[in-house]
Amino acid sequence: MARCQSPHPEFANYTAATGFNCDGTDQCWVDEVGNFGTEAEPECFCVFHAPAERDPFDRDDWPMARRPALQAQRLLAYLEQWQARVTHGEERLAFVLPELKCGAVDFRRTVFPGPMVLSGAHFSGSCNLRSAVFHGDVKLSWTTFHKDADFHSARLQGAALFLQAEFKGVAGFDSAHFDGVADFALCRFHREADFESADFAGDADFEGAQFMGRVGFGTARFAALAAFEAAEFAANADFRGTRFGRDASFHGVRFGGNACFRT
Repeated sequence: MARCQSPHPEFANYTAATGFNCDGTDQCWVDEVGNFGTEAEPECFCVFHAPAERDPFDRDDWPMARRPALQAQRLLAYLEQWQARVTHGEERLAFVLPELKCGAVDFRRTVFPGPMVLSGAHFSGSCNLRSAVFHGDVKLSWTTFHKDADFHSARLQGAALFLQAEFKGVAGFDSAHFDGVADFALCRFHREADFESADFAGDADFEGAQFMGRVGFGTARFAALAAFEAAEFAANADFRGTRFGRDASFHGVRFGGNACFRT
């Protein structure tokens, strides 16, 4: 059976024992594919890694205009399969699908039972993850959120890795709970970033992050290290009532608007 030809080193980091449908190779595990080449020289890709500028010649149900919605539908289906397997005892099983392309998703109050590796993903539609619960590490480094990303009241129980992620819409992490390390180093927030009342139990790294719109950390709690070295705040930054339990570093920070740190 043909498999998606898209390679990524993250696939090779997981075997059948630790990754959903992974076999230890660097090839994508999805076997529902379309041929974007020719019959003589096939180029098989899944809906998540399909070339954006082409339609497969052997599938009429994957036109470019409908692909974002199809991506969201298939992602939900695969996540449900993964959730069922983890629920039945495979608690170490990670969901590994780096560099996927997907349309709008609605995962409000969804429980993700294990680690997730979605590095380098592109979400072309809005992402609703309000009150979602992530039981394992979440790797969304180098991911681009082209629309709003809403993590309001989400609980991230493992490491939350957003290194160099890009938020082109509103980034909502208000009242979110980060039980492990929260890595937002070198992130780019193009619009408003809301971390009001967020709770950081582990180290929080915003080193080199760029906040181009208003940012709010009001009444947020940092129980461990809060690192903002070389971060850039182009607009107003609200830290009113923010609680820093340990070291907080703002060395080399640039403020382009008003910055308020009143208690």
